[in-house]
Amino acid sequence: MSAIQTSNLPFQKDEAMNELREILFVQASQISLTLNPEVANQFLGVEIDSWDSGLHDDDREKIDLKRFNISRLIDRAYDFAFQTGAYWQFDGDDWYEICGFSVGVTPHSFEGSQSPWLWDDGKVRHVVDMAIARYHLQENHTISIRGLSLLAGMTEAAVRNSLSKEGIQTTGKPASVERDTALTWLSERRGFIPTRTNETQEKNWEQHIAFQLDYHPFPEALSRIVRDFAGGNLEPVATAAGISADQLQAMIAGEEKVIDIERLSALSRALNIADLPKFVAKGVEFALRTSP
Repeated sequence: MSAIQTSNLPFQKDEAMNELREILFVQASQISLTLNPEVANQFLGVEIDSWDSGLHDDDREKIDLKRFNISRLIDRAYDFAFQTGAYWQFDGDDWYEICGFSVGVTPHSFEGSQSPWLWDDGKVRHVVDMAIARYHLQENHTISIRGLSLLAGMTEAAVRNSLSKEGIQTTGKPASVERDTALTWLSERRGFIPTRTNETQEKNWEQHIAFQLDYHPFPEALSRIVRDFAGGNLEPVATAAGISADQLQAMIAGEEKVIDIERLSALSRALNIADLPKFVAKGVEFALRTSP
């Protein structure tokens, strides 16, 4: 079973992340009303001149998603939903937290702008609902009609028609289908991507590494790679790379800037990074750009 080509997905991860900035702005907007604008600015990490209008492009670009735990969850949920990147990292804790997020998103800013969460083609809600549906499929829970539609790449109306024609009964509100029945039905849908097994982890790990290095500054990318590779345990990674855990922590913190190609290459090998030149180049570039 081959890894999913990101070009075949309905949208890219960075598109969902950019939409997440708008969702966070809407939440901050309500904070500015219910408490005060200063706290809203602190929450968002951006000084908004006026909360009486929507999010401007220049302010959107200033929102640092690394400050928000939800960006980590959306990162993992995207990979799991579409079975790409580090799809195997999504776990029960992520599911629990993403479910909590899904029922608490602020729907409108105080000046009336609708959150992208409510858009019919909203990308963040697509990711969240699809990840929840896949997890339910994996953990033997019932699957909603919306969940089936996202997993099958079909409209909800088409799913309902198909279930009706095949005599498949739904239960509850919202209408749902039992897990075994859902899995059988999905297996006959051309757009369904089965949950992957370990055989594709190597290729998806490469995709995950590429995204982290392209999307985040080198120290943050390194932090996320170590976290996903070793559960955040620095000692075995540092030992394999021939450095101390303190040195690795300093690199993650951006305090130690390395231009030693051999040292970065050893770290790349310790993290099982296939594209060693890219990893090394990103490390050296960060060191050169940030050194006095």
